[in-house]
Amino acid sequence: MKIVIKDIEVCAKCTAKRCSFINLASIERAFFNLSSETTICPTSAIGGSGPSEKSIEKRFIIAEKGTCCVECGLCVKHCSHQNLSIEDYNANTSAFGNLTGLQIKAVTSLYLNGLFGFAANTNRNNSLSFDGYVASEKGEEAFVEIDYKDDSLECVRRLLGDIIKYSDTHSIKNGIVVLSRFPQVGSRDVYNLLEKMKKFPTTNDISIYMTTFSHLRAIYLYMKPSTPYLFENLLYNPIKEDIYTYQKKVENLFTDITPSLFDEI
Repeated sequence: MKIVIKDIEVCAKCTAKRCSFINLASIERAFFNLSSETTICPTSAIGGSGPSEKSIEKRFIIAEKGTCCVECGLCVKHCSHQNLSIEDYNANTSAFGNLTGLQIKAVTSLYLNGLFGFAANTNRNNSLSFDGYVASEKGEEAFVEIDYKDDSLECVRRLLGDIIKYSDTHSIKNGIVVLSRFPQVGSRDVYNLLEKMKKFPTTNDISIYMTTFSHLRAIYLYMKPSTPYLFENLLYNPIKEDIYTYQKKVENLFTDITPSLFDEI
């Protein structure tokens, strides 16, 4: 996968440099004054001043010395002049494993922010136990847990704890889990917990949604802008659908979809 520069003159003359850094954070004052993410390139592979001279000369993004590009695609979506594009898209997001916990929270936050309207990670507020918070344009709110190691059971437990913890002051009934792979069915899996939640009066109105980095990135990069979406439009609801149904649902959001946009499920 390559991030290609369409017109070298455009990059050479650009002063905005939104592809590498943007300082236009919005703040959700109703919930701990959390702010949206401000850093675009999580590893500084582009550099704070935009594409390097070498990148412009070669016509594709070359990582700065001592950094690596994890192919998140965020620079493409934030380019001020739509002068960057993706060639040979690769659904594999294994490079995300090279990110630190702070970096992967930042990437996920920007994806969710672009899809739903507002998302913040909690790197700047160590007093909060959850990884992120989302407030959609449709009025939905959710806590977010991100785990590249795919411990979906522990993620859901933490989300339940946070939903209950803040229930006295904030009526948040949704949780979002972001993983590298969808959870499998087994003797001690997350699906058993989700089914039990629906049987208890204190948790039966809570919805837990899931997605993977691969699905989240493809939706963020290639979905055509439309009316604001609900969580259930873009995310996997394991109580209401199976993984394959979810994948078909997501594919229907695109006009020219190919299976290669998504990692194997």
